[in-house]
Amino acid sequence: MSIDYAPRPFIPTLRRVALAIVSLVGALPAADPPGTIGINVNGPAVTINGTPWRSWSQALSSGLSVSNATLWSGTSSSPLSPTPDAATRTVLESAAYRPGPANGQGLTLSQSVANGTYDVSIWVVENHQSNYRDMDLRIEGQTVASAIGDLPRLAWRSYGPYRVTVGDGALTTEVLRRSKGDPHLSGMLIVPVSGGSTPPPPPPPPADPSARPRLFVLTDISNEPDDAESLVRLLCYSNEFDIDALVATTSVHLRDAVRPDQIHGHIDEYAKVRGNLLLHASGFPEVAHLKARVSQGIPQYGMAGVGAGKDSPGSEALITAADRADGRPLNISVWGGANCLAQALWKVRATRSSAQLAAFIAKLRVYTIADQDDSGPWIRQNFPSVFYIVSPGSYQDSTWVGISGDRFNGFTGPDFNLVSNDWVDRHVQFNHGPLGASYPDIAFIMEGDTPSWFYFLPFGPGDSQHPEYGGWGGRYAWRDGIWTDTQDTVLGHDGQWYTNNECSVWRWRTDYQNDFEARMDWNVQPFSGANHPPVPVVQNGLARTVSPGQRVDLNASGTSDPDGNGVTYRWWNYQEPGTYDGDIAITGANGQQAWFNAPNVSQTHELHIMLTVTDQGAPALSRYRRVIVTVQPGVGQPTNQAPTVNAGSDRVVTLPASASLDGTVGDDGLPNGALNLAWTQLSGPGSVSFANAGAIDTTASFTAAGTYALRLTASDGALSASDDVMVTVSSQPAPGGVIAINVGGGAYTATDGTAYLADQHVTGGSTHATTDAIAGTDADPVYRSERYGAYTYAIPVANGSYDLRLQFAEIYQTANGRRVFDVLVEGQERVANLDIHAQVGARTAHDVVLPVSVS
Repeated sequence: MSIDYAPRPFIPTLRRVALAIVSLVGALPAADPPGTIGINVNGPAVTINGTPWRSWSQALSSGLSVSNATLWSGTSSSPLSPTPDAATRTVLESAAYRPGPANGQGLTLSQSVANGTYDVSIWVVENHQSNYRDMDLRIEGQTVASAIGDLPRLAWRSYGPYRVTVGDGALTTEVLRRSKGDPHLSGMLIVPVSGGSTPPPPPPPPADPSARPRLFVLTDISNEPDDAESLVRLLCYSNEFDIDALVATTSVHLRDAVRPDQIHGHIDEYAKVRGNLLLHASGFPEVAHLKARVSQGIPQYGMAGVGAGKDSPGSEALITAADRADGRPLNISVWGGANCLAQALWKVRATRSSAQLAAFIAKLRVYTIADQDDSGPWIRQNFPSVFYIVSPGSYQDSTWVGISGDRFNGFTGPDFNLVSNDWVDRHVQFNHGPLGASYPDIAFIMEGDTPSWFYFLPFGPGDSQHPEYGGWGGRYAWRDGIWTDTQDTVLGHDGQWYTNNECSVWRWRTDYQNDFEARMDWNVQPFSGANHPPVPVVQNGLARTVSPGQRVDLNASGTSDPDGNGVTYRWWNYQEPGTYDGDIAITGANGQQAWFNAPNVSQTHELHIMLTVTDQGAPALSRYRRVIVTVQPGVGQPTNQAPTVNAGSDRVVTLPASASLDGTVGDDGLPNGALNLAWTQLSGPGSVSFANAGAIDTTASFTAAGTYALRLTASDGALSASDDVMVTVSSQPAPGGVIAINVGGGAYTATDGTAYLADQHVTGGSTHATTDAIAGTDADPVYRSERYGAYTYAIPVANGSYDLRLQFAEIYQTANGRRVFDVLVEGQERVANLDIHAQVGARTAHDVVLPVSVS
């Protein structure tokens, strides 16, 4: 029997209004280096960020050639999104395009340049109609970006920079139609990469790697909601850090005021839930400890607040923190302007020796959310040895906007529903305690500052010593003396592949949002009422050195979950931080044990093999381990290893159906390439017959209901290995029998004797539960849990006629029209536009009985 629940398109009432007028003024990053070529396609000469851009005629007379291009220009008073400066708007008012090409065709620009390495960016505006075009970008014969330019009307963005190497004296750029519209280009910037191409060696790790990282926060809180949002989340994770300071600062958006009072206000709300948080994990700091660490910078903008007589409590606190006798680095998370850090560096340079200054700088690790005043570029120019992560330039091109900026910044790929006001309302603000209630509605993007401390989280997929490794805070590459934007290639929520810098953040969105959802549950639930993350374990170390072709075994045995939940495993090659561009085929990638053969390479390469362990709790939580495999020619010859075996996941079948078995087996081909397989029965109330006991994929038939243990064994003639799978066999219900499922909940027996099974036979959707009393029933546990979203139940039953009772209660929404949905049974719509609240109100049982025929 198939039952599908489909939510109606949600048409909300107006409940949030945000008006944003944003301008960035003040000193910008230094002009691009000599040799930079800016091209205003079909437009006049302009100067952007101190760099002269050539007019179209100048470009054509200076080594640029174009093919398959039609020119367009036009001026308009219509506002562009986001609002550009005057020079950028001039670039966006003209373009070249190719009308009516086939997929994979487009326009080509070839610019004469000296051989070398370049960073290339392009500018695109949608001047026709919303989502009219999508494009692939190919530079020097390589596709560097896919599915770009799919924008709302009058939206624009720049893409890049993309690093390429030119060896023939001409940099060739192709803008190609992907699947719709005309490929289009308004501007192009070519920046030579000179010097600083080799990153500094990573700073020494902390003396005690298990110690919590230190965190020093500079926040321009109050200028927009996202600082407060990031602070609420940080307080929920405050047990993961030693927080040295929370300093209120200025920024381009808050030039002459600082608001430490707002930091205190959120700590006051934290005080009300700290006791409950401690039920779930130790280490949440005392309120007095946090209060004592609130400070403020000078209420002046940027470099106006740096120099003699410009010390502030915040800058002094930073110096004190760095001077503390502590072997751990001081991680500085900059959410607004950086002049508090700049003043600390200025003072230390003015009052200490060069050696003392170098020792001070060596303790600092800085991650800034763009340059929100002119002190950031000043720091990098005057103190180039500071460990500094930044996306300089416009916000919309920054890596950190991948946290949630899809709609506001005009890019696609991730699941926006996870960073919407509706998600926040459900999982943070409503029924999650006073700290969650203090979380503001999203106005621009959600928590734009959070990546700056995500980067330092000790349990994420990244390593704070290595920005190039990638993690929740994004991935960065060393370029021109700083750690800055680079690219990942990620499969989007829409099934398309994307290559850009934002991907390195949003690829983790499901994980970091599920994690926050669980932390908010910790605010109000007992330990038994919330989920807690699994604890992954990797045997045989996280660093391996192997020879080309050698088998590499991966083993996560010992992994556990504190709630007793089942876990899933995913072994995968994180290609971008490694140095090997080929594919790595991992056998048993979804099992506790897996393996692969190291690639046959002629020079040393590094592979980053990730283990993601996800529990089966609600919400599902993930933790990670990274195995760095160095493939080094001449290290040694491979030796025979036992096969790896995965018998597949446990399963449930109903008689008389058989169970499909789909194991996976891997082997290194030693000693002679032969491999023997065998399925056997270990236990069970009846007998088992296999369609082909010597095949990896086969079926098993059972003579009686009950639980069976089946084993898959593989032998290479010298060594063998095995793995087991549990099969639960249910009896076909007798005529008149009842199948009852507690949707979203656990097993339960009602007072009338009806035995509800724990939620099963379902795909899709998410679950939610309440402890509130339910009116109109004495079977409250059935109505206190729910599954929401779009989902399907496929319940095994014999052919025949049934009464299907659907048991509803509105346990979340509090007004009519907030949740309206349809129910399809056996492919036919049987319930349309159901609004439970409109029918019976909130927290009240509402049953619908439908006659059903199953054939």
